Amino acid sequence: MPMADSRTRRRTTRLQKRAYDAFTLSEFTSQLDELGISELANFFAVTICGQFAVPQVQIFLRDAAVLTLTACKGIEGCEPQTLKISKPVHDELANNKSVRRFEKAKTHPVLAQLAGAFTDWKPSLMFPMVHKSSLVGLCAVGRRMDGRPLGDYQINLLSAMVSHVSLAIGNSRVLEKVRETTQIIKEMDREKQAMRDQREDFVRLACHELNTPLTVINLSLNMLLDDEGANLSDYQKNLVEQIRENSARLAEIHRDLITFAKRNVTPRHDATVTSVLKEVVDRALEKSQPLFAERPDIELQVALSDDLPAVAADGESLARALVNILQNAIKYTPETGGKIRLEASRKDDSVICNVTDNGIGIESKYIENVFEPFFEVIDTRKRSSSKTRFLGAGLGLGLTIARDIVEKHGGKIRLKSKGKNKGTTVSLMIPAAPEGINRNSH
Repeated sequence: MPMADSRTRRRTTRLQKRAYDAFTLSEFTSQLDELGISELANFFAVTICGQFAVPQVQIFLRDAAVLTLTACKGIEGCEPQTLKISKPVHDELANNKSVRRFEKAKTHPVLAQLAGAFTDWKPSLMFPMVHKSSLVGLCAVGRRMDGRPLGDYQINLLSAMVSHVSLAIGNSRVLEKVRETTQIIKEMDREKQAMRDQREDFVRLACHELNTPLTVINLSLNMLLDDEGANLSDYQKNLVEQIRENSARLAEIHRDLITFAKRNVTPRHDATVTSVLKEVVDRALEKSQPLFAERPDIELQVALSDDLPAVAADGESLARALVNILQNAIKYTPETGGKIRLEASRKDDSVICNVTDNGIGIESKYIENVFEPFFEVIDTRKRSSSKTRFLGAGLGLGLTIARDIVEKHGGKIRLKSKGKNKGTTVSLMIPAAPEGINRNSH
């Protein structure tokens, strides 16, 4: 009986010790997330010294191909130290995370060089610190204060602590990279916003500076034609007409610049104002007629469903968006066999309007940028000066303005293309007018 009682007491003591160790491990791990990497390494070294009665501990953290001494306890004259690790050493420690006894490491074909780097003292055990198959550090531990090495149970407990510390270090480094990347993105966003602000300031200034000369040119042209028209030769009249046409083109550019400059202050559309979509399309086609007249090689097809509802949109604005999209289709449709199709149909509580061409298309990598101001896929140095000729000129604001108009009406605009030389479809989704609102054409 006394023998049995003795065994029971020993078993109870072991269970109590394990319960205490489990509690200690839980308390230890709960504090890791609150510490920075250097603090974490020092906290771990102090914990090892206190928990395992080990007077000497070194913790190295990996940076590229170097292990840098980050925490050092109980070693006299401990100075900053680095241990170079080759890829074979890294792979050996990362792939086999088990604790290494120093004496065996000295004769290991791969780890001997690492063991030989310990010149100030000779550790008893080396614990690889691994996170997601990558070595993040190395924990070197000496013997206990009484000179005995750590037992198997203590090694297992310390190995568990090493795993938790490795995880915390790995997570901290990931968070650091996320913070650095986030900071870089924020800085890039600030720079992009500054560039956008400068660009919009320039556009506002250009609008102001263009306004007076354009007004004077148009007034002078009108006076010249009204008062002196009868006295001008045919050659002179032709020159004046060319000036008028190009002045009108400048006026359109000026109008687009003004619209772009006011894009952030223009209010959203009043949903009580509605328009008949067929009349909007007719208005857009009428305004686009001169553009198609310059490109008689393009076949225009129009297909509108009979059940189109009124839309919650200002007709004039929506027509302008369609004109911009049609003009864009004209510019990127080749001179032989060109086709543009405009179709509209109802879908649930919206109207879908598609403008499809069989032109040069657009590569997928550019699609997300096509609605950005001044964006051009084609090198502008290779462009024609005509706004309707194939690959004709433009400011790169047409689709931007169309998007702003559609979105201010609560709609959506999308561009799809199967790739280069495979055509393009621009789709508008406009909300139908709510029930009970008068259908007024605007």
